Amino acid sequence: MSQHMDALARANEFRIAVAERKRRVAAAERRRGCAAVAQIAREHVAETLPAYMGSAKVADMLAWPKHVGPVVARDVARTAPRLTGSGGLRVRDLTKREALVIAVHYERLANGANAPQEGDA
Repeated sequence: MSQHMDALARANEFRIAVAERKRRVAAAERRRGCAAVAQIAREHVAETLPAYMGSAKVADMLAWPKHVGPVVARDVARTAPRLTGSGGLRVRDLTKREALVIAVHYERLANGANAPQEGDA
C-alpha cells in the first residue's frame, strides 16, 4: 500500500475511534460525560492521551456530554483565551494550562456545579 493510502487509513481509524468515544460520552448521563471530558484533558496533561484523541476538536469535545450544549461549552472556552473563536483547535494543540482549565471546569460540572462565569479561571 502506498504511503498516502496508509495515512488515509490511519486518519480514518482515528476519526472512527474519536466518534466512538464521543458516542460513549454522549450516551452517559451528564455527570459521567463531564467526568469523561475532564479525564481526556487530564490524560493530555499527563501525556497518556491515546494518539487518536489528539485529533479531536476541542470545541466539539466540550459539547459532547448530555445537557452541555454550545452555551456551556462556550463559557468554558472563554476561560482560556486561545479556546474562544478557534473552532479548529485540536486536543493535541492544547497547552497543559488550557487542558487543566478544561479538566477543572468539567470536574466541577461532574460534581453538580454550574458552568463557569465570566472572570472565572
